[in-house]
Amino acid sequence: MLAVLLNIPQSKANSILRLNYGILFEKQANVHFSNDVWMHTFQIRLPVKKGMKLISPCEGKDFCENFNKLANELNILQLQTTRELNQTITTLKNIIPTKSKNNNRKKKAILGFIGELSKSIFGTATVSDVKLLAQHINALTTRTVKLTKEMTIHSDHQSSFMSIINKRISNIVNEMKDTHDEIDLLQNVIRNNTKALEKLFFTISNTILNTITLNTEVKQKLNDLKLGIFSLAEGKLSPLLIKPATLRKSLKQIEMQLHQKYPGFYIVQKNVNYYYSSQDFVYSKKGSDIFIMIKIPIAYKMAKFELFSITALPVPVNTSLHATQLMDAPEYLALSNDKKTYLPLTSQQIMKCKNYNNNMYCPLLQSFSGSGDSCIVSIFNNDKDKMFNHTYFFSSSRGKCFKEHIRCKEIFVKPGAKLEELANFAYQRLHAVQQPKIVYIMAGIPDICTKTKAPAYEESFYNLDDNDKLLTMKNILSQTRTKLESINCKVVFVTITTMSFHDWNIHRLKCHKTSKLLYLTQYVDMQNQLNSVLHQLNKFITASNEDNNVVTPFLHTYVHKIMGERHYYSYSKLVDGVHPSAALAEKWRKYLKRIMKINERLLME
Repeated sequence: MLAVLLNIPQSKANSILRLNYGILFEKQANVHFSNDVWMHTFQIRLPVKKGMKLISPCEGKDFCENFNKLANELNILQLQTTRELNQTITTLKNIIPTKSKNNNRKKKAILGFIGELSKSIFGTATVSDVKLLAQHINALTTRTVKLTKEMTIHSDHQSSFMSIINKRISNIVNEMKDTHDEIDLLQNVIRNNTKALEKLFFTISNTILNTITLNTEVKQKLNDLKLGIFSLAEGKLSPLLIKPATLRKSLKQIEMQLHQKYPGFYIVQKNVNYYYSSQDFVYSKKGSDIFIMIKIPIAYKMAKFELFSITALPVPVNTSLHATQLMDAPEYLALSNDKKTYLPLTSQQIMKCKNYNNNMYCPLLQSFSGSGDSCIVSIFNNDKDKMFNHTYFFSSSRGKCFKEHIRCKEIFVKPGAKLEELANFAYQRLHAVQQPKIVYIMAGIPDICTKTKAPAYEESFYNLDDNDKLLTMKNILSQTRTKLESINCKVVFVTITTMSFHDWNIHRLKCHKTSKLLYLTQYVDMQNQLNSVLHQLNKFITASNEDNNVVTPFLHTYVHKIMGERHYYSYSKLVDGVHPSAALAEKWRKYLKRIMKINERLLME
């Protein structure tokens, strides 16, 4: 039983709704497929522990009491600063030990100084990651200070490294020490020199004020450093540890290297916030230095796609309460910018991707496919030339109105062809075709009616003496379906539209195809009998199509209307009593296209 259609939502921004197929495409992100990363290592040099020599006390001089008070205040401030510095360094070294505390990981470590490892982009850090970090560490620790200020490209890998040296904390401590030495020197040279004494007190007073400011700055710097290291230990990269400007500059330099040495490759994530929010790095410590190797996702230009989610919606069948729905559509569709390449994806595969700001990076787990033979891509592109790739149409003369208007695999039209004849044509043409096939059969009037021809005489009529016509037609339809199903065809019978004996035969008379009409007085009875048989026969066709799980093209309903128990026939829509007018032909075409789309979808379920 087909699902009941309740509602079809309207299109949203960045979405495409193919209403006839009930398929909604919603853009989720730009997606890049690659397993490549650029490894970039930062060396962060921690401040070293400092000692602080106290200012010597003054003895035997008149100014010593005041001097010693000021010197004591200054010594306390300087001791606080050095104690804060040394305690912070000890804490930081304990946070990131030189060797891993995890015995299992310790056994797997390539080198003794490799510490705890964070997750890599698509899983845990690999042995090759550890080896590469070790190479970067060795390179950085053997280089001169001058050279480590700039980024260096590793000669054998898509990787690079550089040193970050924050001298501000050391400079502050050295500044305090220099002032301390100046005060001691002034104290030793002062005798009774009033000007020198004034300079001494001015210097020490000014130093106290300056030390208070420097002490505050050191605490702030140390707090930032601690927060950055704490975040690192928790698996997060902090901008307090590697400044955004530094990271941004590194990305630009790497991009230049990609352009020069690896043409076609590009950085997937250029937003520095991505690296602070992700855990795509490995870190370790050697001595007083911390080494952080960031994994920068890169991809080749041909791996840039758009990602769409796919929702299959119920589509109504005709004017009934029944609906059909495409059940085999993928959950996601990745489509190249030129729409020539695609990749169907599942939600489980999407979960393996990393997404930031609608810019997604996915591991390449399967090969791309060409869009040429894809049904779902044809629906996305609204490519009508490829939407009926499995459809064949065989008809008597009424099917001529579909030629050049409906593009399917084949439209075969033979005026006056009977059902058995069309079945034979279809069998001959399709028995060697291995792909799925939908075969539409549009005929019936030549089978039901009789056409006589003689010199100067031609007339179509209904044999009122044939009481087995309905049974005969049912058997012919069943045999046609059986014959074509033997070569794996999905058979769709088009309902049979009535004809007007009067209008057709008069038309032939006016065209001088006949000189007389022998059954003119019986046309009314013939018409009633024909309509009665067609009414029952179309019910049989509908049941056969439903049994075959295809949607019936009810073309006859444009001419035959039922209101209550009364039947109405619009013969005027048939220009010659048989063939559709231009207006009716256009309605038939639009309607049949919709039915064909639905049946194509049902075929692929």
